[in-house]
Formats: sequence, C-alpha cells, structure tokens
Amino acid sequence: MDWGLFDAKAGDNRFLREEIVYSSTWFYYFAIMEDFVLRFGWTLSMSLIEGGYIEREIMISILSPLEVFRRFVWNFFRLENEHLNNCGNFRALSYGYWRSGA
Repeated sequence: MDWGLFDAKAGDNRFLREEIVYSSTWFYYFAIMEDFVLRFGWTLSMSLIEGGYIEREIMISILSPLEVFRRFVWNFFRLENEHLNNCGNFRALSYGYWRSGA
C-alpha cells in the first residue's frame, strides 16, 4: 500500500501503479518478492534456531544486513510513490499545528 501498488487502473503494469519511473517492471516485481520474503524471514530463522540447525548469533549476522537492505528498498519505492503522487500538487504538510502553539 505504501508503494501505491496493486492499483486497479494500472493498465499495462499489472499489479503495479499506472505511472512508474523505471521502464522495466522487473525492478518492481523483484522488490515485491524481496520485501515479502525478507519480511517473513524471521519465521524461518526462528525455526532454524529452535531446531538447533544454526546458532542465534550467526542468524542475526545474516538477517540484520538483509533487513537493512529490505528497508532501503522499501524507502526507495515509498519515496518514489510520494513523488509521483505529489508532483505538481504541492501537497502541504501539517506544520501549522506546531506553529500555532496549540
């Protein structure tokens, strides 16, 4: 949802949004799968740790950089979605609340 994906009016870009930045949709499909797999990677890690197949410290050393990568990709596509939705609209943020002293 943060990426603006799975738009019903996407046209040729199946499961994506109508307007995309990259000409190749491969980047978007890879990011969707990467985010899904890495988001639930902890379930596999817990199974492997509890089963005694791998040490906890080794699993943390593997999953921590992967989580950083997942969050970078998530932020990248989130920023792209915000740019496409706000380009030319000049959507204002609600800073007035803090300035009013309320």
